[in-house]
Amino acid sequence: PGGVHGRAFGSHGMIDAIIQRLEQQCPTLKTVEGAVDLSNLMGSQFAVIFETRPAAFVMFGGDNAGKNEMGTDEVVQVLTETATIAICVGDGKTGAKQVAEDAIMTVRNAVLVCLLGFVPEAQRGALQYRGAMPLAMQPRTIWFAMSFARSYGVNG
Repeated sequence: PGGVHGRAFGSHGMIDAIIQRLEQQCPTLKTVEGAVDLSNLMGSQFAVIFETRPAAFVMFGGDNAGKNEMGTDEVVQVLTETATIAICVGDGKTGAKQVAEDAIMTVRNAVLVCLLGFVPEAQRGALQYRGAMPLAMQPRTIWFAMSFARSYGVNG
C-alpha cells in the first residue's frame, strides 16, 4: 500500500472523490449524494422520489488498522478505510421480484465498473469491492448497500 507521512489522514477526501466520480461517470444513477442527504430522508421513511431513482448515497463505512510495524526510525501501520454506498432502486411500477432481478444487478454492475480500481486520492490505494447486501424492502422499492475499501500505510 502507498504511504502517508506527516499528513492528516481520513476518509473525507475519499467520499467526496467517490461522489464526484459516480456523478460524472455512472449515468445509470440519477441521484448521487452524501450521508447528510440520506439522513434527511430518514424523517420521511426513506422516501426517494421515483423519478430520482436509482439513487446512491455515499458515506464513510468504517476503518480497520493493522498492527504497528517498525520501519527505519518510524512506526508504520496499514489503515483500511471503507466507503458504503446505500442505493435505492425501484420505479414505482415494477413489482419487487422484477426490481430485484433487473435493477439491482444493473446498478450494481454500473457502480462496479465505475469504482473498481479507482484511486480517490494519490498514495492512498485503489478501491477494492468488498460486496453488497440488502438493506430494506418496501413496496416497489429495494435498498441495498455496496462496500468498497482501500488500504494505505500511515507513518508516524
